[in-house]
Amino acid sequence: MVCRTLAFIILLLTILVSRRVNGSSVANCPYWVGLGMLFFHACYCLSGIEFANGTSAYAELILTTLVLTSALGFGLGAGRILAVQRQASSARKVMPVPPVGHPRVTRGYTALVLVLTLVFFTVLTDGQPLRVLTDGVELKWERLHAVSNKDAVMLLLDSAVLATILVGLSWSIIGHHDDRKSRNRLMIFVSLSVLYVLSTGSRTPMIAVILNGIAAMTYGKAQSNFFRSVSANSKLIVSAAIAIVGLMIIVTASRIEFEGLSSAVFESYFDIRELGVIGWLTEQGAAGFFAATLITYAASTFNNAVIRLQELDSVTLSIGYKFAFFYITAFQKITGGLFNDSLTAWRDLATINNDHLLAISPSATQWATLFGDVLWDFGVVLTFLLTLVTFYCAGLVVRRAACRPSLANCLLSSTVISQFLLPLVNPFLSIHVHFMFFIIAAIYVTKRRRAAFQSHVRSSTNLTANQLVPPTAGFV
Repeated sequence: MVCRTLAFIILLLTILVSRRVNGSSVANCPYWVGLGMLFFHACYCLSGIEFANGTSAYAELILTTLVLTSALGFGLGAGRILAVQRQASSARKVMPVPPVGHPRVTRGYTALVLVLTLVFFTVLTDGQPLRVLTDGVELKWERLHAVSNKDAVMLLLDSAVLATILVGLSWSIIGHHDDRKSRNRLMIFVSLSVLYVLSTGSRTPMIAVILNGIAAMTYGKAQSNFFRSVSANSKLIVSAAIAIVGLMIIVTASRIEFEGLSSAVFESYFDIRELGVIGWLTEQGAAGFFAATLITYAASTFNNAVIRLQELDSVTLSIGYKFAFFYITAFQKITGGLFNDSLTAWRDLATINNDHLLAISPSATQWATLFGDVLWDFGVVLTFLLTLVTFYCAGLVVRRAACRPSLANCLLSSTVISQFLLPLVNPFLSIHVHFMFFIIAAIYVTKRRRAAFQSHVRSSTNLTANQLVPPTAGFV
């Protein structure tokens, strides 16, 4: 009880200090991480759920201290950018340059995403893309089948489609010009997002789309009257939240019917000894089952991180395999098996660790908060260091977007913010997040080269014009 009280105090202090320093805006990453972890911890402690692996006061304190470390790192990164900005302003003795309007989503990028999405839906549905409207739950199992069979083409195509849609959605919000072209581009990416969510039969992609849209609106409202009015309309926000919850309940009802779900699924999948409040909730229809799912996943997310801390002495750390296995597999193929023995041993080590987790709980390999898989790969000390560095970089990115709001900076910042609004899992475990960073880097390079080319053309034009003008022409 004493340790849990200390853990709650640490989380509350993190939230209060983060809000005082950075406010309660969407861009305040540690504030939302703190709120999310407080909710997970509350569900873990107060719902009456008892997991088979027991409890650990030591683990709970470490997890809450990691949240405090994230706030410290974010504050240091944001403060660094502010210090650099002040030095530059005082050295130049000029007023800050007002932000330039962001361009709307290009036709080329929109066409690329449409073609890529159509190809993916065709491959996923065996040539019947209209199935995404009706067979989402079945297509979810097609994806799981691809994962179990190591179908690299399907997995990479799925991740590429999700990444391009999310970047396009953010861009259509950040670059909204309150005109017909902007509205059309926005509707295209909203429609693609809905179709992708329907094709999964799952709630997780819906959460990703929503968080991405919320993060992008923090920058879109600076340029667009439409998004400025939307963000200020509390009734609209509440109605949208109700609609989203309603859609999630409908998806839950569909899964109850299709998969024959009951409270037994929680006991077996999450290895629960005492159901607590969720036993009663699952008997209250689809809405109650959805609430039970929310509480159980929250408690299990915290518990999965606790399991990793409890079992650290029983495994050999895999030193980042979980975060790099996409690239390791590709590297093996490119090098023709040159490093096959070492990479295979690395993969086998990660497999052994996962099997150890699965022996404790069938759900232990999933949803382990922002910090759980880092703990499993690097141990406690390095996890604290990596948390500090990661959130330091997040603070740099978010504050840089505020000080220098270019399109690439705002896209990068909105992507970073969206990953930390709900700390279910470390974002770097998802290949689609890697793809989003690559896409934003490509947009940055393309814009930079285009600007350099246009500057070169203007300089050449001015030079040619000056050569054609007689020296005395300026005095006539």
